[in-house]
Amino acid sequence: FVYLKGFGIRLELQQFYGVKDEEAVFQFGSRGIRNHLGVFVDDIHEIYQLLKQKGMQFVSPPQRIPGGPLENGFAVYLMDPSGNQIELLQRPKG
Repeated sequence: FVYLKGFGIRLELQQFYGVKDEEAVFQFGSRGIRNHLGVFVDDIHEIYQLLKQKGMQFVSPPQRIPGGPLENGFAVYLMDPSGNQIELLQRPKG
């Protein structure tokens, strides 16, 4: 993992080592997604409704994160008009 921080932005880059085939990377990655942009938002439910009204395609409605550092936060994946996957994240309240 490489984390680049600056100007209020954190870029996280990941490289999978020791994986013998591409299919294993899909199984190892988060929800089978290898490459995607993740963006933190203040109100994921509001953004979800707004983007859905504008015709954006989502994999599912926002889902509660069950564990880890963002436990009780929310995440949702959507497809941009070019077919790229984007992850929206909301940090837990409190």
